[in-house]
Amino acid sequence: MKSAAIGRRGTILAVVKRFQRTAVVGKGQPAQENRVPAAPALPEVELEMGTLFDRAPIGLAQLSRDGELLAANESLGSMLGLPPADLTGKPMKGLVHPDDSESVQAVVTRLGDGAVATYRGENRLLDANGESVWVELQIVAVAGPAGVENLLAYVTSVGDRRRFEEQLRHVATHDAVTGLRNRRGFEEELDRHEDRMHRRGSVGAVLVIDLDNFRQVNEEHGYVAGDSLLMSVAEVLRSVLTATDVPARLGGDEFAALLPDATGEEAEATAGRLLERLRAEPLSLGRGQHAPVRASTGIALFSDDTGSADTVLAFADDAVHEAKESGGDRFAVYDPAAPRVTTGRSRLGLREKIRRALDEDKFRLYAQPVLDLRTDTVTRYELLIRMLDGDQVVSPLDFLHVAERHGLVKEIDAYVANRAIDLLASDEFPADAQVEVNLSGASLAGGDLVELLERRFEEVGESPDRLVFEVSEPTAAANLAVVREFAEKLAALGCQFALDDFGTGFGNFAYLKHLPFDYVKIDGEFVEGLMTSATDRLIIESTVAIASGLGKETVAEFVGDSPTLHFLQRLGVDYAQGYYVGRPLPLEEMLQRIADGAVGSRPEPVA
Repeated sequence: MKSAAIGRRGTILAVVKRFQRTAVVGKGQPAQENRVPAAPALPEVELEMGTLFDRAPIGLAQLSRDGELLAANESLGSMLGLPPADLTGKPMKGLVHPDDSESVQAVVTRLGDGAVATYRGENRLLDANGESVWVELQIVAVAGPAGVENLLAYVTSVGDRRRFEEQLRHVATHDAVTGLRNRRGFEEELDRHEDRMHRRGSVGAVLVIDLDNFRQVNEEHGYVAGDSLLMSVAEVLRSVLTATDVPARLGGDEFAALLPDATGEEAEATAGRLLERLRAEPLSLGRGQHAPVRASTGIALFSDDTGSADTVLAFADDAVHEAKESGGDRFAVYDPAAPRVTTGRSRLGLREKIRRALDEDKFRLYAQPVLDLRTDTVTRYELLIRMLDGDQVVSPLDFLHVAERHGLVKEIDAYVANRAIDLLASDEFPADAQVEVNLSGASLAGGDLVELLERRFEEVGESPDRLVFEVSEPTAAANLAVVREFAEKLAALGCQFALDDFGTGFGNFAYLKHLPFDYVKIDGEFVEGLMTSATDRLIIESTVAIASGLGKETVAEFVGDSPTLHFLQRLGVDYAQGYYVGRPLPLEEMLQRIADGAVGSRPEPVA
C-alpha cells in the first residue's frame, strides 16, 4: 500500500495539522491544564489515518484535480472487483459507464477549478468484467493554501436499493397474474404516446377488450382456473399484436392495447384477428381443463377531435360496452361524429348508476366469516360491497374501476367505513368480533378518512381496534410511502392494518419491513395450490415464519376444503376464510345466522 500512502499524504497531513493546531496550549497555561489532549506524533496519526482510509466500510478514493486516482481503498476495490493498486493511476472518467462519463468528468473539472465545492449523485461505475455497478458518488474538493489541492470521493453501492425500487416500479405498473401492464402502467404508456403525438401529429388507436363469459368460468371452475384463463387470454393478445403495441390488463376481465402506429383499418384488422383467435379453440384453465372464450372489443382512434389520451381510453371503453350490448363477440368503433349519448350510453349510464347508488343508498354490504384457527371460532367478518341495479346485484368487479376512473371510489370507501362502524355499535353484532374493510389507493392520501374515523368512533364510543383496514400488496407497491403514512395514522387512532393479497406482487418480503401492519393476508392462489404444490407450501411457510417473527398474524384466503384448512392450521396460519369457512352473504342474512347460532365455529368436515 506504499503508493496509496504516498498518494493520500497531502490529505492526511492537512487533517493532522488541523488537529495539532487545536491542541496548542494557550497564553501561558500549563499543558496538563488544557482540555485538549496532546496530539500524537505526526507519523503515528498519519499511520492511523491511512489505516482508516484503507479499511473504511465505504469506497474511498483520492483524486488529482484533473480526476486521476491517486489512491483507492479496499472497499472500492472490492466493489469493482479490482485490487486497489490496480485503480491507482486510472482516470475517474475511465471507471464510469460511458453514458455517465462525460457528465462526471465535467463535475470533476469544475471541482478541480474551484467552481463548486461538492458533488453528489447516483452514477454507474464499471467493474472488472465491464458490468454496471450503481453507486452513490460524493466528491469533495480538498482546499489548501493555494486553492484546491485534490479531490476526495466517497462511493457507496446502491445496487440493492435500486433493484428493490425497480421491482417496486414493476409491481406498481404490471399485473401480477398475466405479466401485462396494469391500469396504472397502461395509463403511463398512454401519457407517453400523447407526448409523442404532440411532436409528430395524431396517430394510433386504443383497444379495450372485455371477456363475455369470465364470471361464469369463475363460478363454475374457481379462481385458480379464472387466473389460468386470464393468462391464456394474455398470450392470445400478445400473439396478435406487433412488437411496438402495448398490451395491458386493466382489471378483472378487462384488457386493453395501445396500437401507437395503427390506422383505423389496421386497428379493426387487429381486433378481428383477436376475436378469431379467441373463437378458434377453447383456452386453458389449467389442470387439463379448457373453456370457450368470447370477447367484446371497443376501438377508439387518436385524432384532433378526441383530445387527450385519457379521453381516447374512455371512448374505447364506451365502444366495448356498445359491442357488448349488441350481443357480444364483436368489435365496435367509437365514432366522434355520432351523438355522445349513442356511443357512450353504457359507460355514462354506469357512472350515473354509481352516483345514484351513493345518493340513494343503493349499495348493499355482504359479510364473509373469518375463522380463528387457534380457537376454531369465527372472530371477524370481512365486509364486501355490492351495487343494486333494479333487481340485479352488481359485482364490484363491474363497477369499482369505473368509480376509480370518475373519482367516486373515495365516497364508496367512506360509505363502507361508516357502515362498518355502525355495525360495530349494533347490538346484533357480536361484541368481541372484528370487522375487515378493503380500501382503494385513492382513499389513503390526505386525512379525510382518518378524520371521519375519529369523528365516528367518538360518536359511537366503540373501540377502534375492532376495525381492520386492508390494502392490497399491489396498492402498497404503487404507494409505499403513502400507505406507510396512512398505516401509522391508523395505528395512532387504534385501528388495525392488514396487507391484503400478499404474494400478488411477487411476495416481496420487503413490504413486511417497511409497513407497520398487524396482519398479512396470504393470496388465495398459494392457498388453493397448497395440497399439490411444494412451492406454494414453501411460500406460505416462509410468510408465516417471518410474520410470526415480527409479532404479526396471518390470514389465508380462498380456503375451499377441510384438508386445506387442517394443513394451514399445522403450518401455523392464524386465520382462514373462503367458501369452506363461509360464503359471503348479505349482511342482514349473516346477522340473522349469527343470532341463530349458525355461524361462529369451525365448519363440519366435508366428505
